[in-house]
Amino acid sequence: ELVFAAIMVATVIVTWPDVPMLPLLLVGLAVNAVVAVTFYPIARTIWIAIDLLLHPLEDDEVRETAELRRIRDQTTANV
Repeated sequence: ELVFAAIMVATVIVTWPDVPMLPLLLVGLAVNAVVAVTFYPIARTIWIAIDLLLHPLEDDEVRETAELRRIRDQTTANV
């Protein structure tokens, strides 16, 4: 959204008083789509980290994770 806002403000300042609304709208939509798709994995990782900080794993989840890692390590060691 910051990228979109910067482009919009810069375009309005440069083209004032005849602001080209249709090209501005099309560029804005394209920028929002590209930036959203590009940064989705990073944003998702950050939100999952925040969720884990606010809702830590319970003891049974920690034990289950440790058991699954042990099984994985045994399986990969045999390959």
